[in-house]
Amino acid sequence: MRISTFTIILTIFCVPFITSCEDMVMKKTTGMNNDFQFVDLDSLLKSQVQVLNGKKLEKKVAIKGKEEKLLLVPDSTDIASDLKVFSDLNLDQAKYNGAYDIINGDNTIVYQRKGKKGPQKVTVTRNNARQITTIEGQYDESNMVFDSSRKYLLQFDNSTNLIQSYQFSGYQKLIFNDTVYFDIKGKFL
Repeated sequence: MRISTFTIILTIFCVPFITSCEDMVMKKTTGMNNDFQFVDLDSLLKSQVQVLNGKKLEKKVAIKGKEEKLLLVPDSTDIASDLKVFSDLNLDQAKYNGAYDIINGDNTIVYQRKGKKGPQKVTVTRNNARQITTIEGQYDESNMVFDSSRKYLLQFDNSTNLIQSYQFSGYQKLIFNDTVYFDIKGKFL
């Protein structure tokens, strides 16, 4: 498989964003005033990787105004690499204990950040059969060296409970450098 310079640059660019489906794992946690459920996103992504292994993937990548469209049959390592960035939205971490307001709707659960650490907002939408249909998130970070904004979207197929498509988009501005805009989309066929 030929790897283009664009793909290599994309891989190097995405590394700073990476942080440390058979079963969709929902955990029940008791908060100060609420009982709420949240998606154990890391477990969900790991289970998806194995099931999606070998499925065709249409991938579109746009960085700095350059676009590339690929049709791939990725292995589990490639899929895990693509989906790893969505771990940023995993609220199943001790550091986020009590850090979010939880708004329960009929088919949605919205986690809204109270402080300054972690994703601003994570929204889990389910259908009437309580299957997850989408997971969306927004994560903005800013300090003296860089400013970044990232939007995340995972969409699930209701008949198979598998990830149907994903999108990761936003920008990064490093001190003394131009702003780099990116948009990465994947659709399993």
